[in-house]
Formats: sequence, structure tokens, C-alpha cells
Amino acid sequence: METAALTQSSSDRKNFIEQELKIVRSLGKSKYTIYLTREVKTNKYYAMKIFPYKNDQIDNSYLNECSFCSLNHPNIITYFQGKSKYHGKTSDNRFAMSYILMELAPYGDFHYLIFNHKLPKNETLSRTFFHQLVAGVEYIHSKGIAHLDLKPNNLLLGAMYTLKIIDFELAIVLPMKKNKAIRAGTQNYRAPELRDGKCKLPLKADIFSLGIILFNLKYRIPPYIENDKEGGDCFYLLHEQPELFWAKLEEKYDIERDEDFSQLFMSMVVKEPEKRATIEDIKKSAWYNRSIYSQTDLYKLLSKEILPIERTLEESNFLYNDL
Repeated sequence: METAALTQSSSDRKNFIEQELKIVRSLGKSKYTIYLTREVKTNKYYAMKIFPYKNDQIDNSYLNECSFCSLNHPNIITYFQGKSKYHGKTSDNRFAMSYILMELAPYGDFHYLIFNHKLPKNETLSRTFFHQLVAGVEYIHSKGIAHLDLKPNNLLLGAMYTLKIIDFELAIVLPMKKNKAIRAGTQNYRAPELRDGKCKLPLKADIFSLGIILFNLKYRIPPYIENDKEGGDCFYLLHEQPELFWAKLEEKYDIERDEDFSQLFMSMVVKEPEKRATIEDIKKSAWYNRSIYSQTDLYKLLSKEILPIERTLEESNFLYNDL
């Protein structure tokens, strides 16, 4: 759904969203648009994810994500409500939609923060966020849930600079149907078996994606680009010639190889899913057990570096007309 759909007449717009909620602006768009939303009575901000109907039917991605709304963990986004509006035929299908209301993570997503160099390049900081990410993934795995689309875009920086996992559109609950194989994930973050549509151990696929995010956090670069032959095909080298993989990265990016980190990373991105590290293996690794920041130190480090969305709004006068 395009943002322009929110600029119709006042009467249409008030029917489009609950009257007590006012849309402020788009926070970003991938498959579905997420909006910064203000509750009128309390003046509190939330994030609203909108799922347009498909052929007069509720979007299956909405139904799937709603099934995970009861998850409760400090490193998982908090869901407040999900509603579907206008069941059946409407005069304008742009206004036939479902939405999920979530807590607002006020500091943006990790893709932006990592690759636009908004986070201090600090190994202790990278490890602190990796601890939070592992804690969130360990929790959902304990519930028999595989996320299947872990990537920096699906990690937000929430209140008190706490990492939050979002976007359960592709998530599944185990056990899978017998002999079912899965194709899912995002290019450059998905496990090889997800890319090839042969995934039968989805929790292990999440471990692979964790490894790629770990590399992003430490070095602020991707370890490879899938099918990039001109770039030396580091995706192939990672699994077939690991020493050459590291040599190419060291030459191209002038990175310093850390043996403890290398051991952890390589254990998570093994090509064969059954041979990959477990969460317990990760937590026992030497690199993982180096120092991390306390919540207080984390706040002191980042509070002057990264502004919350609300303050950006005030300073930039981004507010759209109320709905």
C-alpha cells in the first residue's frame, strides 16, 4: 500500500484507521508499510504495520504475524493489538486492511545504524548487542519458533537502547509437516538451504543468519554478496576455501582477523545445518564471553549519538496532517 493512500478525503481517512489513532508519517516500507502513529488520548507514539487486503481477503502474512503477538521478551518487539477492518467488499479496496500496533522502537533499525556508521565502531558494543540478539532468538527457539528472516532490517533499537527482533511474517512453529522443505529468508542473510528451498532444520537456518549479523556488527560490512563473481565469490569461498575467504576480506577491507571471533563466526555459518553451532555453543565461545556493557553504560555511550524519532520529528517538523 502506498503512502499516498493516506491522503484521501477526511471522512475516508477517519474510516480507514481507528479515530483514536493518528498516523504521523511512514517509518519505512518493505513488503508492508510501517507508520509512526500517535494515540490521541495519551499522546504516546506507536508503530503501526498495515496489511492491505488481497482479493477482498485478509492477508495471510497478517494472520501469521498475529499468531506470534503473545511473545513476551525484552528483546522481542511488544505487540499491543491487531485488528482487521472492513471484511468483504468495500468501495475502495485500498481501505480494506488489517493492522498490528506495536511498541515504537525510537532509534531506528540496525541496517541503517550499521551501514550508515551511526553506531560507534566498538567491539564491546557489538558484543553487547549480539548478546541481546542471542537472548531473543534463544527465547523464540524455546517456544518452538523459527524466525527465518533474521537480518539487520528486522532488528530495531528500542527504548534504553535495547535490541528488538521484529517481523514474524515468515516465522513457523515446529514441528514442520513431514518431508516439507522451506524456501524463505532474504538474500545475503539466508542460509544456503533456505536459498535452495531445501531447509528441513529451520532453527539451524536462524543460526546461520545470526552469524551473518554478527559479522555485520563487528566489521560493519557484509561477509559476502550472493552470486557476486566479480567480487571474488566470497559466498563460495566461505564454505569451500575459508582461508582464501578471510584473505580476500582482509585485503579488500583492511580488517584485522580475530581468532576467537573467526572461530565463532565460522561455527555458525557451516554449510551443513546439522554441523552448525547451537545457542549453547555460541554462549560458551571465547569471543562471546569477553566484556559487554551494562545497561547504564550502554545508555551513556549512545544517548548523545543517536536521537529518538520523537525528537527528530520535533526538530524537523515532519508531522503530516492528522487523520
